[in-house]
Amino acid sequence: MKNASLLLNVLLLAAVAYLYFLQFGNNKEDQDQSNNPIAEISETSGLQYAYINVDTLDANYEMLKDMYEELGDERSKAERKLEGKMKKFREDAEDFQRRAQSGLITQMEGQTKQEELAKRQEDLLRMQEDLEKKLINLESQRNKELHNSISDYLKQFNKDAGFNLIFGYNGMGNVLYADSSLDITNVILEGLNKTYKENKNQELGE
Repeated sequence: MKNASLLLNVLLLAAVAYLYFLQFGNNKEDQDQSNNPIAEISETSGLQYAYINVDTLDANYEMLKDMYEELGDERSKAERKLEGKMKKFREDAEDFQRRAQSGLITQMEGQTKQEELAKRQEDLLRMQEDLEKKLINLESQRNKELHNSISDYLKQFNKDAGFNLIFGYNGMGNVLYADSSLDITNVILEGLNKTYKENKNQELGE
């Protein structure tokens, strides 16, 4: 997993771009917001906006936690599988060297064994590359699913919320300050986790 907070920033920006073009310029003065859980958030010059704390989302979104755990488990399994084969290769190579130095094998046997060890080494390198590609592909797939989960939920959320802009904020990016009254992180996080749990239970048949 690399640069999780940066990834969430990118995902949020991509997701809210849709909201901006959908909502910008719409006149909502007559809209009844009595049932809107974030109706108190400030509105300036007709532009309604809020932000999500990316660090908080990173630390508490259950889908992201599961993604980290899955990728970590897959990497550990791949490393154990590769290490087992590499250990056996080293043992065989050392055994061959001892036997060759002791004169226990013929020149023909030595040449055959060297060719065998060279091929096994190539196979190990190829296996390492294949395992790394599989991990990269899995991470890419999970990142896409993470992007879709955030994007889809924000689109659904904004049907009632009516925001023009939702920023991803962590205090270290281009947004250097954000008033806490604009923070909708907990509302979004609660909804994301609820939706994720429901979808996860459906997949498990619960």
